[in-house]
Amino acid sequence: MTTRHVIRFAFVLFCLSAALARAQDTTATLLGTVTDSSGAVLPGVTVAIKNVDTSQTRTVVSDERGRYRVSLLPPGRYEVTAQLSGFQTVVRSGLTLTVGQEALVNTQMTLGNVSESILVEGEAPLVETTTGTISHVVTEQQLGAMPLNGRDFSQLALLQPGVVMSRSSVNGSNVGQGIKISVAGSRPSQNMFTLDGTAYNDALNNTPASANGVMTGVETIKEFRVVTNAMSAEYGRAGGGVFNVVTKSGTNQFTGSAFEFFRDDKFDSKNYFDDEKPDFRRHQFGGSFGGPVVKNKTFFFSSYEGLREHKGITQVATVLDDNGRRGILPGLAPITIPAAILPYMSLYPVANGPLIRDARGNATGLAEYRSVLNRQSDQDFGMVRLTIRSA
Repeated sequence: MTTRHVIRFAFVLFCLSAALARAQDTTATLLGTVTDSSGAVLPGVTVAIKNVDTSQTRTVVSDERGRYRVSLLPPGRYEVTAQLSGFQTVVRSGLTLTVGQEALVNTQMTLGNVSESILVEGEAPLVETTTGTISHVVTEQQLGAMPLNGRDFSQLALLQPGVVMSRSSVNGSNVGQGIKISVAGSRPSQNMFTLDGTAYNDALNNTPASANGVMTGVETIKEFRVVTNAMSAEYGRAGGGVFNVVTKSGTNQFTGSAFEFFRDDKFDSKNYFDDEKPDFRRHQFGGSFGGPVVKNKTFFFSSYEGLREHKGITQVATVLDDNGRRGILPGLAPITIPAAILPYMSLYPVANGPLIRDARGNATGLAEYRSVLNRQSDQDFGMVRLTIRSA
């Protein structure tokens, strides 16, 4: 096999894997049964599902048991139209599908002229009866309305039942800087995060985040679903929870946004361990813009978010007190410190905090050393997405 054939084969596999990931993680399914006014099933009914935002339409025909099913639908607003000769056309509007949802929408048709139609408005049912998966959706409206410290959208996952922060877990360069999330008692490293169907856990399989511990991109996200229990087989690599994130795409309407958030230490109180309030200034700014390239066919969406942060972090360490540095320790005779040891002792800072005492209030030979680490963080996040819809 030539190198050219290998490249083509790899490209085909990549396309197939991307399509499978999209089917599993980032789309919704609409299904139901069509009946007449007596409850008898109606086969051969033409069911058209139209995306209100992009005008893309999918058409299926109900089977011999009156059932229809349409999968791989991008999250968004939909309209369902059912038509059959000798029956009034039924139009169901106001349906909103979310990521990973299986919405059961049954339709009842009555005898009448084809030119007559019945308009039914209402949301798709919130309770899914076709799957035992336990999951919760954070919508675009919630993302925009809920307060987020640092605009880290992973904080909203903690509002879902069964999802808590693992406070015993630490952050660092060797375990990741993102918040550690435990789902139904599982370890933080057992979760799986997907972005438009692609897994993007950090290198240690923990919550993805930048060096300063935030997961930006709120302006880019349409919604995300938190799967906490009884997930299906495609999530087999996750023993904890699954977080499916879907980004926005353009529509037939031009839309845009702009924002800036500013935080300053003048509005903060002093931490318990702070001798003086450390510096803290954070600027977050950006926006998004999207719309049609070719109406009903091709759409674009772009976004940018910037973060500029200067933060003083108070650090507390335990060192020898002044007596301990001279070899005077409680309950012991004074110690003569060898000259060879003195250069190594000088590497430890001199205590500038209170003495550390035992339960009886006696000195222990130790004291606190407090310092402020000034951290400068510059972060930029951007995305450009082009969506081409088939006819």
